[in-house]
Amino acid sequence: MSGFLKRYRRLIIAIVIFIVLILTIIISTGDRKVSFGENLVGTAVKPVTSFFSDVFSSINGFFFSTKKENTVLREENNELKKDVASLSETLNENKRLKELVNYQAANGDYEYITANVMSRSGNYFFSTFTIGVGKSSGVDTGMPVVSGNGLVGKVYEAGATWSKVISIIDSSSAVSALIERTRDNGTIKGRLDNDGKSFELYMEHLPVDSAVQPGDSVITSGLGGTYPKGIVIGTVGEVEQRNDGGKTVIINPASDFLRIEEVMVIKSSQNKNFLD
Repeated sequence: MSGFLKRYRRLIIAIVIFIVLILTIIISTGDRKVSFGENLVGTAVKPVTSFFSDVFSSINGFFFSTKKENTVLREENNELKKDVASLSETLNENKRLKELVNYQAANGDYEYITANVMSRSGNYFFSTFTIGVGKSSGVDTGMPVVSGNGLVGKVYEAGATWSKVISIIDSSSAVSALIERTRDNGTIKGRLDNDGKSFELYMEHLPVDSAVQPGDSVITSGLGGTYPKGIVIGTVGEVEQRNDGGKTVIINPASDFLRIEEVMVIKSSQNKNFLD
């Protein structure tokens, strides 16, 4: 239909104009007697007007139907997009929860409380954030917090149904740590830039003769009692030799502090509460 209209567009327009002129002349006669010529013209153009009336009715019906179908298709497309987005979100959530389950399976000596992140501090990273479990679920201050990949931080404030977590990248945090290969002890600290757009996790107080190397695994040492021994913190990224002969080690954290959505609070280890 669209090809026909495009090909004979000018002819159709001319015929329509002609028909309109003829009809105007006929209508303008009012009640006066129609002449033989007018009657002849009316008779001649009647089949043509009927044909084009049918054609334009069909065209109008076609475009109306097409518009309606397009509206329906757009609505269906929007619904499909919503379904795809929902499915994608479900798959991502399942993936994250699977990481938590795998972590629990690999570290079965601990009792965990799983929690969703509710809000975070006002910078790019999860240096401090709030989770949706509290004392009513058995959470209390001082309890370690982990992701599916490793250490995140600890609870520093607990309400009835919420708790606040300070992560290991926060400048006020300190974690007793161990280079797994060399067994060297040190302290992990965090350092956020003033603009909050970058951070550095580093290890200090290592022995002067430490043979630490990039790629070495870093775990909690268990000293100090806050964190149980053996929780993965990250890996050594760089080793910096200081002027005083000591070493400062830059750590690549195992947890992603840009993206934290679910965590686990470690309530106890081998049936012993950390706060006992």
